[in-house]
Amino acid sequence: MVVSVTRFVIWICRKFDRVHVEKIVEELSAILKNPDSSVQPRDPLDKEHPNYRDFKPDTDVPLTEAQLPGKKKRPKRKRTSR
Repeated sequence: MVVSVTRFVIWICRKFDRVHVEKIVEELSAILKNPDSSVQPRDPLDKEHPNYRDFKPDTDVPLTEAQLPGKKKRPKRKRTSR
């Protein structure tokens, strides 16, 4: 993670001049300070638990006691004498 951030900073410094880099820093600081900003940093919860919001509850109604499958009784086998 640190290496990718360092590479990103180097890329920004190579692509933009000093004035633009300072403006980028100001804008990023403003975003981080304002919790009501329309642009928000990525939530760490998304990375730790990627399927958190993908849960879909079962829409089927639960079975009643009468609908539960019971054990099927096997007919007793007749023993043959030897």
